[in-house]
Amino acid sequence: MTTKNSVRIIHEERGRKLVVIDEIIFRNRQNIEWKAVEIYLQKYVGELVEVASTKEIVNISNDFPDEFVGSIYTEKLRGGLAKVKANLGQGIIQIVQIAEKIKVLKNKKKKHRRDARYGWHYYKTCFAIPVFLEKTNEIKYNKYSALIVVRHAHDGEKYLYDIQNIRKEELKNQNDIK
Repeated sequence: MTTKNSVRIIHEERGRKLVVIDEIIFRNRQNIEWKAVEIYLQKYVGELVEVASTKEIVNISNDFPDEFVGSIYTEKLRGGLAKVKANLGQGIIQIVQIAEKIKVLKNKKKKHRRDARYGWHYYKTCFAIPVFLEKTNEIKYNKYSALIVVRHAHDGEKYLYDIQNIRKEELKNQNDIK
């Protein structure tokens, strides 16, 4: 188990890795303060993260925080999923580390001809976020999967671009997390 800033990596029953984020720092569900999220994410700029399954190095560049909070995907998020995306930023390093590559697509948009010259790499990842149950004063965890979007730039480097397609999944055993 790895711990850093209340973020852990655990192994689920079938050996899959899961990032557990133990703290909610962006609490509002209705009006996420995306500027605060962007400022929070800036502390990761310059980090190099190795994807354990592929040994590929992913850079977190200075355009990541802006894209993370200002993407079309993020603008469409409402309620609980917006809160989830805002809070998953705490575990961004670990979420990339445990990811598994699923596909590579060529770039088709003119606006990305330089920053994604060699295409887009997509990785699947999983994480869990706590939920406080007021009636019982308990904390349980909700599990989510997401798609990590990485651009393969003209300089041959891979850069973290966004986290998309966040989906709630069934968490078979709450005791795995505790």
